[in-house]
Parts: sequence; structure tokens; C-alpha cells
Amino acid sequence: MRVDYEIMKVLKQKAKKRNVSINVMANQIFREYVDWHMQAVAGGFIYFKKSLLAALADKVDEKDIVQMISEHAENEEKQTLYMLRRKCDIDAALDIFHNWLRMSGFQYNDDVDAENSIYSFIIQLGMNKKSSMLIGELFRKVFENLGAVRVEYETTPAMIILRIVLGSQKNQYHF
Repeated sequence: MRVDYEIMKVLKQKAKKRNVSINVMANQIFREYVDWHMQAVAGGFIYFKKSLLAALADKVDEKDIVQMISEHAENEEKQTLYMLRRKCDIDAALDIFHNWLRMSGFQYNDDVDAENSIYSFIIQLGMNKKSSMLIGELFRKVFENLGAVRVEYETTPAMIILRIVLGSQKNQYHF
């Protein structure tokens, strides 16, 4: 495989800065492309400025956010799961959620309580409270539709805390 000299130069600098080999760096890039970028457009994702999303969310009433997200989740998310992972279940949704967080550049911590099947996320969105609510409501609805026992979230102007309680079974989409 041949790589343009200028691209290789930049990749070598980034690899050195991250203290990894150019081979590790290349494999990370290929993995991100296969796991996300190659399929994201087909799944309906676009690149969008956080500041614009925050400004738009701020103009919408909270009850309208809940209604829009509910309609969106019923009409769109099943297709997104199939387009990105060729299946529609909680495992696919969790995988997409993790990839979306990484590709979006959000700082986050996650924790899995395997014994109780509870997934917890603390996500630093850096937008505003209604943007946090919009994202929390979207993932609440998606995971509830997939059969999660309970999905809870708390928001602040800059972050969201999300807990997904799966229970013992992982179901297909329920609409």
C-alpha cells in the first residue's frame, strides 16, 4: 500500500505524539473507518457544529423535544441500527453509541455492572441543558424500545449522566 508523502508525514507526527507505532495508528484509522465513517452517512449521520445544535435545541420547548424524539425513535432508529450494524438489538445500539461518542470527540466515562446488567455513562457534551436533554431523551427512547428494563438520565448545562438497566434479556425492537 502506498501513502502520499504529506499524509504519511502527518501520521508519523501524530503517532509519535500518541506514543504508538505508525502501524498501530494506521490500524486505528482503518478500524474507525470500518466501524463508523464508512457507514455513518448511510445511517443518516452528518457532521454538525455543536454550537448550532445547542442554539436550535435552546429554541425548542422541552415537551416538544420529548415528542420529536419519540417520533424520531419510532421512525428512524431501527433503520439506523440495521444500516450501521445489520441487526437491531441492544448490543448493536451500545456499539453504535460508543462509536458515536468516540467519533464525536465527547469526553466520557462509562461503567458496566455486569452482574446487574447496568450500563452507566457520564458524557461531557459542552453544549447546554436542552441539548443534554435531547440526547438523553433520544437514548432513553432507543434503549427502551429495544427492551431495556429502565433508562434514566440526569442533565446539567454541560453534561449528561445516563443509566441503562438491561435486566436479564435483550430483546429486538418493540414498536
